[in-house]
Amino acid sequence: MADYKLVPSKSFLKDLAKLPDSIRSKAAKELHGLKKDPYSGRNVKKLTNFDIGMYRLRIGDFRLRYDVEGSDIYLRIIKHRKDVYRKKL
Repeated sequence: MADYKLVPSKSFLKDLAKLPDSIRSKAAKELHGLKKDPYSGRNVKKLTNFDIGMYRLRIGDFRLRYDVEGSDIYLRIIKHRKDVYRKKL
């Protein structure tokens, strides 16, 4: 199967800019793997009862929430685990 296309949101890009360099480099590596298969992986989990970000990818203490539609992966937010599940996005 062909690679998926990553589509970052504005809030995702803002969150990414605020991350420490070490986490940003880990995120880049994880995103490369996510393009191959966004549904499975050791650190991927499908979330329930969320309108935005139906999947989450664990990157250390940070979580990346994303949606998959067709061959596009919509990157929604990446924040610390204490903040990422709050209702207000």
